[in-house]
Amino acid sequence: MAQYAAGRYALILEDPPVSSQITGHNTLRTAAAMQYAQQVEARQQSLVRELAGRGITATSRVSTLANAVFVAAPKSRVAELQSLPGVKAVVPVRIYTRKLNRATQLVNAPGAWSLSGGQDNAGTGVKIAVLDTGIDQNHPAFQDSSLAMPAGYPLCSPGDCAYTNNKVIVARSYVKLVAAGSSSDPTADSRPDDYSARDRMGHGTAAASVAAGTSNGGTVTASGMAPKAYLGNYKIYGSPYVNDGTTDEAIINALNDAFNDGMDIVSFSTGAPAFSGPLDKGAVCGNPDGVPCDLMAQAFENAAAKGLIIVAAAGNEGDSGDTSTYPTFGTVASPAFAPSVIAVGATTNSHTFTPLVTVPGSDAPSSLKAIAALTGDSSATLGAVSLPMRDVTSLGNDGLACASLPAHSLDGTFALIQRGTCYFADKMSNAYAAGAMGVIFYMADDTAMINPGGLSSYSLPAAMISLADGTAMKQFIAANPNHLVTLNPAGVEHDYSSPNLLSGYSSLGPATGTSAIKPDLVATGSDMYMATQSYDPLSEMYSSDGYVVANGTSFSTPMVAGAAAVVKQLHPGFTPAQVRSALVNATTHDVSLSEYGTAVDIRSLGAGKLDAGAAAAAAVTLSPSSVSFGAITSTTLPSTITVDVINTGSSTVTLAVSIVTETSSSTAQVAATPQSLNITPGSTAKLTVTLSGTLPAAGSYSGNIVLTGSGLTLKAPYLFLVGSGVAANIVPLANGYFEGPVGGNIYGGVVAFRLIDANGVAVAN
Repeated sequence: MAQYAAGRYALILEDPPVSSQITGHNTLRTAAAMQYAQQVEARQQSLVRELAGRGITATSRVSTLANAVFVAAPKSRVAELQSLPGVKAVVPVRIYTRKLNRATQLVNAPGAWSLSGGQDNAGTGVKIAVLDTGIDQNHPAFQDSSLAMPAGYPLCSPGDCAYTNNKVIVARSYVKLVAAGSSSDPTADSRPDDYSARDRMGHGTAAASVAAGTSNGGTVTASGMAPKAYLGNYKIYGSPYVNDGTTDEAIINALNDAFNDGMDIVSFSTGAPAFSGPLDKGAVCGNPDGVPCDLMAQAFENAAAKGLIIVAAAGNEGDSGDTSTYPTFGTVASPAFAPSVIAVGATTNSHTFTPLVTVPGSDAPSSLKAIAALTGDSSATLGAVSLPMRDVTSLGNDGLACASLPAHSLDGTFALIQRGTCYFADKMSNAYAAGAMGVIFYMADDTAMINPGGLSSYSLPAAMISLADGTAMKQFIAANPNHLVTLNPAGVEHDYSSPNLLSGYSSLGPATGTSAIKPDLVATGSDMYMATQSYDPLSEMYSSDGYVVANGTSFSTPMVAGAAAVVKQLHPGFTPAQVRSALVNATTHDVSLSEYGTAVDIRSLGAGKLDAGAAAAAAVTLSPSSVSFGAITSTTLPSTITVDVINTGSSTVTLAVSIVTETSSSTAQVAATPQSLNITPGSTAKLTVTLSGTLPAAGSYSGNIVLTGSGLTLKAPYLFLVGSGVAANIVPLANGYFEGPVGGNIYGGVVAFRLIDANGVAVAN
């Protein structure tokens, strides 16, 4: 949930940003653009001097995608900030949180690879910026000796070029912006951190490996979607438990730099609840005229409009509303809900993983190399953990650990503890108090293993093994004290019988404020086998072997970003809108149910599931790529939207046009004219899509505009909604904090929420 960062504000200046004066990357360095940029810069510097004279710290400033100066100041000085010359508005800064082997087969990566000259050539020359927790450039997934550093690179924050190589060609860190306090004295309330571009979380390394990782040496052979693409590391998160959230300020600075650095694609696996429409301004949210309600969404839209392809996570809130009701519509995050940003939902994989306990080393018998295990409900890391093993009986205990253990007797170890007599939580508590960093339980008899439960309050790895394996482990450790043991939650790969279901967590449309189609498409995002960091064990995505299995739209997003890189490689002249169309209008339609067994529709899937091969082969693109009539009333009918059908190929195409209804109405119909298009190479035809009739009953109505012929099949989804006004879900937006004694009056905070009706139309905030 998004919160406001205490004492952090963005001062929006009166001049439009530099992006308003350019058509794209290639015009950023023209004389006119540079002259305007100097004018904006001069006025920003004047404001910074004025702030300094008043004892207010300017923490950063941007000018390309937004014209803003970010400051640290107490709330009591907001009116003073608003009164400064050149300041149009003062906007509080928000806090955000983070939202491949067989997966590439499910989205037809091989089809894209074959068109690009093979898997090892996919994405050649394309640059993908990953705005995340950093990228471990030393990981095997990012090694490619055949790549040459492009001219003008590497680009780095001071001291961060050590975190680049010939594949990771940018390393910039924005952790200082996240760590800065709310006052002008950084020693008063800042959170000192590792300010380098090093990934201490693993989330960014994982996302980067899905987008563009090379083949690697993990348990399961895997590669990214575009293994030959370059990567840019734009680190917007700090260290676990220190600065593990990020802010508008860090994100917009990173996006601004990615645009200026000449990156082609942005993969963004972060989001926050949407408070307003993506491009709402002014009085809608109480801002002065022309000031965005959602500064970040506006910056992302500006970047996409000027040539940057942006792929963002739809979010993981599809089942976050009223728990008795699934699905929760209207939960697509900001900035994914921005019109020109490609929003990605998630589907299930064709495999899953189970835990394994392993004793490494040539001195360990083969029977201890692959011990089947069950993990419990402790909030431990998702990756492998290797620690010395210590049997609690060696401490004079009876082996059950139901009594206190000597202080520091288990420091830095796995404790080997037998099931029985007391609760698992008691055993874990005693082991933790003695310094253990994890527990391997073993059964007390030969019955089937059970999951060690009741451990959710502990962030320690824990697993159960059988009595026979526990006895063998006990004997080995007695002869080899403190020998290393590895617990790997993803030790064994299994087939999953239900691939291509909508993941239950995947956020659903329609887009807040516009009722437009979002997400734009879905891709595999569950049980993803990915690279991760092995540096900081405090992170939940730490793994001692450098690989992890995780779920989320965080990881379906870079899959689509990698596919976009192959499309860009094969069609270098495509605009962001054309790349979007290639991805959206060539999707497959093999996702019909959610993990909960619920039927899904366009509000859940957008256009459908990624087909990277069909996208890479795109010769005809549509603009817009989807047709959203929004939430209609009797006064909005009829409604007409024009779609440009662009032939980018070398041959004339003839396309038949039809409407395939998903959810129909007896009173309102969608039609498309003409019913046949003949388009010569390099030409554009106009397709008119009309919604007419009378207002139907409350509901969601959707379908596809289908264009077939000349060996092509394109599908553009359409959607219109009629609101009932009956609240069906309560969607949390932002949690403030509450103060007050337990059992007493609560004061000092606010919880915001939105009422969403049964069709996805927002009733009220």
